[in-house]
Amino acid sequence: PDVPSVTLESACSSSSAGLHEAFVHVAGGFADAALVVGSEKLSHLDTLAATSYFAIAADYPYETRNGATFPGLYATLASAYQHAYPTRPEMFGAIAVKAHANGARNPHAHFQKEISMETYLASPTIASPLRLYDCCPFSDGAAAVVVAARETVGRPAREPLVVRASARSG
Repeated sequence: PDVPSVTLESACSSSSAGLHEAFVHVAGGFADAALVVGSEKLSHLDTLAATSYFAIAADYPYETRNGATFPGLYATLASAYQHAYPTRPEMFGAIAVKAHANGARNPHAHFQKEISMETYLASPTIASPLRLYDCCPFSDGAAAVVVAARETVGRPAREPLVVRASARSG
């Protein structure tokens, strides 16, 4: 049968873009169900090559051509946040420390080692104010989700997650 498909590339938001597209198609009655699949394999690349691949997903005329990287763009947002809501480095550090503590308890986590606030504060700045542990690493992984209309599901084996709304901008 003819099965429609869509390929989305939205850098760090590809997963949410895929979920949004599936939701819109199912909620709009264009599909009874949709399968969203995502994968990424970067561990075989060095940092420069991986960064170059990510740059392809950026807005070339305004970002890539002018030397912007994703850590640099996120640093701009973090700086704006710091301007609007005065923060100390320890406040960002608390997020990294907690994330690593959670990873240490997860046998499937990319990083399974806790870090201390001292380790966080001693880490190099990647793009001010972001430090090493504020930035996501290059990882390998995959995920899939089925989005289906309530009528299509019938009696699910477990309580379904209900998506009430989805929106995108840009």
